[in-house]
Amino acid sequence: MSEQEKVRLQYEIDILKNLNHPNIVRLYEVFQDRKQILLVTELCEGRELFDEIIDRKTFTEAEASIVVKQIL
Repeated sequence: MSEQEKVRLQYEIDILKNLNHPNIVRLYEVFQDRKQILLVTELCEGRELFDEIIDRKTFTEAEASIVVKQIL
């Protein structure tokens, strides 16, 4: 990772640690050693959106608008 990428990553970690919003996964703690960075986040139960799309095969416009609203 370049120094510029490290700075950007640290900036993003700092932002996430200070965010508290119901639609954004909460970052509680960060552990780092020379080889890896471990992020402790809240548990997000449910399924991947991709899996839901594959299983349903189609979404109505109303269903799609609900999903897009939740993402935004």
